[in-house]
Amino acid sequence: MAEEWDNLCKEARALAETKQYGEAMAVAEKALELAKQALGPVDRGVDKCLMVIAGLYEDQEQYEQAESFYKRSLAMREEALGTDHAGVAGSLLSLAALYTNQEQLARAEPLLERALAITEKAYGADNPNVGDILERLATVYYKQGKYDLAEPLYERELAIMEKAYGADSTDLVLYIENLEKVYCDLGQYAKAEPLCRRALAIWEKIKGPDSFAVSATMDILAEILRKTSREKEAKPLEEQATHLRAASWDLLDNVIPYLREMDESDDAIVEAMEKEATQLSAASRDPMENAIPYLHEMDESEDAVADTIEEEATQLSAASRDPMENAIHYLREKDDSDDAVVEAMEELEEAGKEAGPEHEDLAAILDTLALLYCEHGQSEQAESLYRRALAIIEKGGGPDHPDVARSLLNLATVYLVPKRYEQAEPLLKRALEIREKLYGPGHPNVAVIMRDLAEVNAMQGQFAQAESLYKRALEIVKTAYGGDDFKIVSYIEHLAELYNDEGQYNKAERLFKGAMRIMEAKFGKNDPILLSSLEGLERAYRGQRAFNSAELCEQRAKEIRRAWA
Repeated sequence: MAEEWDNLCKEARALAETKQYGEAMAVAEKALELAKQALGPVDRGVDKCLMVIAGLYEDQEQYEQAESFYKRSLAMREEALGTDHAGVAGSLLSLAALYTNQEQLARAEPLLERALAITEKAYGADNPNVGDILERLATVYYKQGKYDLAEPLYERELAIMEKAYGADSTDLVLYIENLEKVYCDLGQYAKAEPLCRRALAIWEKIKGPDSFAVSATMDILAEILRKTSREKEAKPLEEQATHLRAASWDLLDNVIPYLREMDESDDAIVEAMEKEATQLSAASRDPMENAIPYLHEMDESEDAVADTIEEEATQLSAASRDPMENAIHYLREKDDSDDAVVEAMEELEEAGKEAGPEHEDLAAILDTLALLYCEHGQSEQAESLYRRALAIIEKGGGPDHPDVARSLLNLATVYLVPKRYEQAEPLLKRALEIREKLYGPGHPNVAVIMRDLAEVNAMQGQFAQAESLYKRALEIVKTAYGGDDFKIVSYIEHLAELYNDEGQYNKAERLFKGAMRIMEAKFGKNDPILLSSLEGLERAYRGQRAFNSAELCEQRAKEIRRAWA
């Protein structure tokens, strides 16, 4: 019978992996009853069943029920093992994690403090298990603004992990960044700078010199240099980081919502583009180079999308038709020579003059010209043109016209690449309000802007607002498309990345696994589209010190890249 309850616990976990929570709960409850019968009411086997059931409730965000079972486990361990036993620390950590994930930090804090004291006594002050708890407690202090309490804990944590893994280990990067972050918040930039440089070197080694992690760390280093009055050193770093982001900026994120609005019958085409968008992002390719040519490089069934853009061009006035077609041709068959760029811009400018300063066709011409300027790195000129286009559309159709929302999004895009988030945010908020009035608050076209606004909030450190928007957007697309539809994957990944950034690694892990299940069901287990979620899952595992699992993710990603090279 003992083997039976243990096997049932394993079965319950397996069912939970595939989100069959009802069946998993029934199996786990049966395991609990069998364990009680075989082992008595107070036994480690019974405790194991309690922990499985608590985890199932937590996975379903039924936190009150999860709390009840975690507390039962804690009480059982205290009774059976004593209040200072190392096993009690495990229950304390599980309960603290439950509170932390709900942002109930004041309730998590004393549990972590107690778990730390128990673990230090059981294993010694320099044990890696102690380092893990130090990080959790330091993060709880940090989130409450108790930087002076977080600082010494992060310092101890890094020292412990350096001793455990070696000072040159790539596994140290998250510990280094934790301490660097608190030094920056305390204004201790002299201490933060060498840590930031260490983190940059590690990210370049792990992810490669052109990765997003490298660009983000360059930004932080540039900010530290600015804070210490070294503008000349900061500027080239900031420019390099901006260049890396521009190379991975995904134009398809803006094209896809537009196509959805045009004709619902194009869902299959849009879906194919979404897959390509994810692959472009994972491979860090230049979207401006690939997005538009892709419309013609796809198989013939997708030609309708490219043709639609051409049809839009042919509907313009005679004054703008030829330059518009030339601009589209330029975007498809990009010529790297400056002469080709200048020629395309000059033709569009001349067409704009012929159309007249307030002609409705001029807005489309200005938008296309602005896109060319963006492609050529001339963001100031692009910004001016997008603003002119917005003014024309507002005057012709009113402030709540659907085209105003699209124009606001174009303008916001100009601000996002150079990280001018405070200027992008109000534009996205206004576009969101227009879309909500037009489509209703539960429409996928609303969710698209919610996701973009959430990203802007996150980049400004407004994590609570970002999380709320990401969750709302995800619920909208789940309702619209279903919980297993590929269209919801990008929303899942964005929320998961936020949790990674906040250190809520267990939440990130569950989301990335869910995203991968959806993609594996549709594209198989070896498709490059899995790479972004695999990398996120690897980070979540490392954050939880599950290094073996992290290595498996990294190895699988390498195998996929080799297979598709």
